[in-house]
Amino acid sequence: MIASFLEHFSDLEDPRFSGFVTYPLPEILVVALVGVVCGAEDCDEIVLFCEEKMDVLRQCLPYKNGVASAKTFWRVFDFLNSPSFADRFAAWVAALIGSVKGVVAIVLRQVRDEGQNDARGAAAGRKRESPACPFGLCP
Repeated sequence: MIASFLEHFSDLEDPRFSGFVTYPLPEILVVALVGVVCGAEDCDEIVLFCEEKMDVLRQCLPYKNGVASAKTFWRVFDFLNSPSFADRFAAWVAALIGSVKGVVAIVLRQVRDEGQNDARGAAAGRKRESPACPFGLCP
């Protein structure tokens, strides 16, 4: 699945100056995909989640410098050509649909947020939905 994703995005132009790139675009794209599919809701959560999964991510790409910071994610996605990105993403999803036989179920499960406090200082125990992960990375 990751190889197919990378193939669809292989010609996406990296908007950064090539001499100043610490985190290659394919690594940023894969981390974003995995993080979001596994329930991350923003760049900070993507980074935190994927930093814990480096051993698995390195099976796909080198991640020589680890995972980029949330600020780097914001900058890169802010400067990417949105229509070009959207076209490639749609093509990747369409290719998945054509290659999968049978029914694909997306299972949602509830995850309790630990360590968050409400205004009184009591544990909030807020629940949120998190998708089951096809990468085998999600908690």
